[in-house]
Amino acid sequence: MTNTQVVVFFSKDAKAPITLLELGYMLGEGKKVIVGCERGFWKRGNVEIICRRAGVQIVSTLEEVMDGLYEVLKAF
Repeated sequence: MTNTQVVVFFSKDAKAPITLLELGYMLGEGKKVIVGCERGFWKRGNVEIICRRAGVQIVSTLEEVMDGLYEVLKAF
């Protein structure tokens, strides 16, 4: 069995429609996901809704994403 951790980051300057689709798919599949979404991202409200439904916390900066990934890696 493999442990897979998915990391997604939405920059405020990006559109990223495919990444939005992939995020929805991964959350629907129950994957472990770290989600970063800068304030000002054009679909942040949608990201917040789907993450809330999946029980996944959203962080707002790339540094916070890296901190979350570090915590996951420490567990190995």
